[in-house]
Amino acid sequence: MPQIIWDNSLSLGIREIDDQHKVLIKLINHFLEEIEKKEATVYLVKKAIDEMETYTHTHFSLEELYFKAFKYSDAPAHIKEHEHFINYVADLRKKYSPKNAFSLTSEIVSYLSAWIINHIKKTDRGYIDLFIKNGIR
Repeated sequence: MPQIIWDNSLSLGIREIDDQHKVLIKLINHFLEEIEKKEATVYLVKKAIDEMETYTHTHFSLEELYFKAFKYSDAPAHIKEHEHFINYVADLRKKYSPKNAFSLTSEIVSYLSAWIINHIKKTDRGYIDLFIKNGIR
C-alpha cells in the first residue's frame, strides 16, 4: 500500500488543523514503512493502535471545541464520524493480541488510510469557512 503524500488537496488552509492532520498521516506512514520493511513487530502494531487512539483524541477534541464555540451546524454528523473512528480503534484494541497482531496490519493500514483521506477531503472541508470567519487560520 502506498504512503499518503501530503499535498494541497489535503490542506484545509487552517494551520493548526493541517499540522495535526500531518501528524496523523505521519503516524500512518511510519506504520506502513515498518510493514513494508518487514520490521513490524507485535509491539509496533500495539503502538500504532495506541498512538492513533491518543492523537485522534487530541485532534477530535480540538475540532469539537471549535464546533461548540462557533455553533457549527454540521457538528452532530461530524462528531458521529469521529465516534465511528474512535469505536473502530476501540474494536481493534479488543481484537488485538500478540497472536493476531500481524493479521491486523493490513486491516489497520487500509482503514486508517482511507478514513483519514476521506475525512479530510470531504467532512473537514465543511467547517473551513466557519473557522476562518472566526479567526482560525
